[in-house]
Amino acid sequence: MQFPKSTKPGSYQPHKSREPEDKTTRIGTIRQTLATRKGKNLKHIVDLKCAVTKSIEEMELPRAAMGIIPDSEEQDLRVCRTLILKRYERLEAIGSAGGFHTVFVDVIRAHHWVYETSKILHGNISINNIMWFIEDGQVIGVLCDLDLAEDHSNGDVQSIRPAKVVNASLLQETSTSEKMAKPSNEQQSQTNAEQVPGSMTVPPESEHLQKPRYRTGTGPFMALDLLREGIPPMHKYRHDLESFLYVYVYTVAGYTPTDRTFRPIKQWQLDSLVAIGKAKHWFLTDTKEKEQVFAFTHEDFKPLLQPGSFLTELIRLFRAVERKMDEIKDLEDARWFGSAEDVEAEISEVEEKRDKMVTYSKFMRILGASEDM
Repeated sequence: MQFPKSTKPGSYQPHKSREPEDKTTRIGTIRQTLATRKGKNLKHIVDLKCAVTKSIEEMELPRAAMGIIPDSEEQDLRVCRTLILKRYERLEAIGSAGGFHTVFVDVIRAHHWVYETSKILHGNISINNIMWFIEDGQVIGVLCDLDLAEDHSNGDVQSIRPAKVVNASLLQETSTSEKMAKPSNEQQSQTNAEQVPGSMTVPPESEHLQKPRYRTGTGPFMALDLLREGIPPMHKYRHDLESFLYVYVYTVAGYTPTDRTFRPIKQWQLDSLVAIGKAKHWFLTDTKEKEQVFAFTHEDFKPLLQPGSFLTELIRLFRAVERKMDEIKDLEDARWFGSAEDVEAEISEVEEKRDKMVTYSKFMRILGASEDM
């Protein structure tokens, strides 16, 4: 089958329970709402032409004919979903620091207005779902891959993982905790260092729970709150803002405009989400660690490493948010000595302060960009 040059097909195999992008909580409604309320942002959201979802039976795959499809809803049932999208360029093809910044501002603004108008939170910000195209000689940034987006119209959504997967992650953490005990000025072994790790390692089919849901995101770009041990917290708007920061950090640390390639941040290329979280904690809080991460920064991006630049100010902002976790840890220890209800109330107060520390307005003000078009 041939497609017009202006479009690009793509397919993937999501869980059967995950709602398609073309349904009400995905791209169709997002674009309709933007068109009526914030139409100027419409070109910055992926243009989905059509989508088709087929089950194993509908595709007449051999396993269907052999009758070996699990009939229990507790199994990891998947479907094949094919999308036809407008054709865009990958982020690494941008070729300049200025072009990247334009794309970045376009996308973070579009992300915000999608959230404000539709209460849909992307939840998986990374270099892989930020793209661009040229219109009338100008670079236009586009936010793509809304397949993990969540409807937050009824409040923040808790991102959870099956218990066995949580345990597996903690087991991985045991094997990496020693090397994560210090900043990365000491050599660390890396696994698959040329690839950006996915959100997690998927367990065998027999280990999935009914309608499984996972921590959403890609490790090097996920907010630190989502990379800690235990049950993940609610996925909040500020967590996506933190992911945008890591996109910029990742670019400044490893993008070469002349070669149009990304060099992975080796300190963040780890098998365990918890280990990645600890590495990023060191990045935010330790000067030598930041120097190691930015050791290969291209000349075009080096001005952003100077004190007072918007990048250093954003890092400082999220460092302050992370430091507030020390207060929460102290309060958690206080459960041994005081009323559990009082402690929980104090923890909630600290969390509320953390939420107020990072806002879209503050983020854009530091960037020196307008909040609206």
